[in-house]
Amino acid sequence: MASALTTVAMLCIAGLAGSAGGAPAATLERATRGSFSAALSNGVDGVLEAGTEVVGGLLLNGLGWYFSDVELAVPGTGVSLNPGNYYNEMGRFLLDGMKADNGVAMQEWYLEGTGATEVGPGTTRVGPGPATTTKMGFEDVKRTCEAMAGKIEDGVLERRNELGMQVLGPGAWPEAPGGLETIVLGQSRENHAFFRPILAAALDNGSHGAATCDGSRCWNEAWLQRKADEFISSRGDGFDTSDVKWFVSQLLHKILLNIDLSEAAAREFAAFMNDMLLLIPLPPEVMSHWLVESVADPSDTLATKQRYLAEYEAAIRRKYPVEQHGWAADPTKVTLVASVFMDTLLFAGGLSVPTVMGYVLALTHMAESNKHASLRGVEFGLDNYQWILWETLRKYAPVAGVPYWEHRADGSGMDHVIPNVAQALMDASVFPEPLEFKNRGLPLYHAKMANTSGTNAGMGWAGPAIAPSKDTAHPHSHNCPAQDLSFRMLASFFKSFIAAGPWSAVDRAGITVSAYRASGFSVLKRGLQHTTGCKLFPSCRSGYQWESTKWCWWGRRDWTCTVV
Repeated sequence: MASALTTVAMLCIAGLAGSAGGAPAATLERATRGSFSAALSNGVDGVLEAGTEVVGGLLLNGLGWYFSDVELAVPGTGVSLNPGNYYNEMGRFLLDGMKADNGVAMQEWYLEGTGATEVGPGTTRVGPGPATTTKMGFEDVKRTCEAMAGKIEDGVLERRNELGMQVLGPGAWPEAPGGLETIVLGQSRENHAFFRPILAAALDNGSHGAATCDGSRCWNEAWLQRKADEFISSRGDGFDTSDVKWFVSQLLHKILLNIDLSEAAAREFAAFMNDMLLLIPLPPEVMSHWLVESVADPSDTLATKQRYLAEYEAAIRRKYPVEQHGWAADPTKVTLVASVFMDTLLFAGGLSVPTVMGYVLALTHMAESNKHASLRGVEFGLDNYQWILWETLRKYAPVAGVPYWEHRADGSGMDHVIPNVAQALMDASVFPEPLEFKNRGLPLYHAKMANTSGTNAGMGWAGPAIAPSKDTAHPHSHNCPAQDLSFRMLASFFKSFIAAGPWSAVDRAGITVSAYRASGFSVLKRGLQHTTGCKLFPSCRSGYQWESTKWCWWGRRDWTCTVV
């Protein structure tokens, strides 16, 4: 799965040409560097927490001057991207997606130039970028994705270094997996044909009912439920919603590599993920720029990546012994598989699954006045978690696009096509009032989102990009190979969370939701109590409310405080 979160890093390269005028470098450095450092102090999360005012100010007051000459060539396409034809537009995409406006600004960005007020059959956007068409209508996206495998087989269609709506820079893949500096999604037809069956075998095809399945060779719902129960139990009376990111990392490291990550190691990996997300869109000249080096320290992050890759390669050789898997004797293939697994952990399921968890928790635990109307007064429970999860996957879809490049019939070049599966789920002809969050019924979710082009080939997971055989392990299948696994991970987590509750958000009024993510917050079990002891000025702990007062002596009071 590809997340829209990658576009956050565009603040580094959205060169708003001329916005800084002729200001001298020293003036720009003083005005920009402090804010830039603060925004990037905590990776992608730091940028999102900075908010649209800070990030917009950075884009308008200096960063454009620094990076106005950036250009990124897309290999083999004849297309080069620069601020004027691409990065400025993606800067606006970043800012519109950060707004907590129920997705209105983001929808307007997508519909720009189409003449439409909402997505419908055949809605198509020109751009972003040269020679680019973004398809958004449900049936159009479905047909376009379903045709991909045949075009790949015919050599007409090729994928490049892209994630969702974002063209990426090559610098985040110094290991050059399979000879290419690219994310797994941009690998060549030959490389994809090699690793796709391996990836699918560990993920959706690794499901097995055996009681002995513990993630090492196979997984099942019973094991996922045990792991979710253990996680929730280990959190005691409360936890921070950001913890789900490292929990998901633990599960996927076990399933992909048979690595048992401790909580400390999983937290370190989650922090590394946060840093890597900032680097992946950066063209080489931006990656090496003094401003980026001094703030984001790409060299240190990439050194950490190399250490992880070495660990992964050792784990792959253990899990795939040469006697049974001849390819494991080839160091280049082992590196390719290690890089593929790492991308899955960093930018696919390892990112999208906890992002969806965060959305559901935020939507159901924020202040009543800020909730969607359909969720006000609703207790999150076993009787409603399924529709809430499905509607979250629709409205806040973790997969944005399935971009590819297609050779023109006349040989004059290539066209960039982005079937946008997230916008397909906003098609008003299929999902009326698409900006509304409401229960649309499990039959509709199952038909249009889970099984769009066959069982476990749902639109929300780019399912229509599966090969005509409906085999997710097929060399030319480009759907998410972990649809079943990811949904069962989500369902298991929420069943455990609900069973251990009910819960209350510590600062429910401060919870916000944008097109990119839900803000993090802490939860506590309802009914917890504490007493303040006899004090002149007693106060309840964060998340607790005053319940009663016991008078002591000399004006001192002892409060009883409760989580409600």
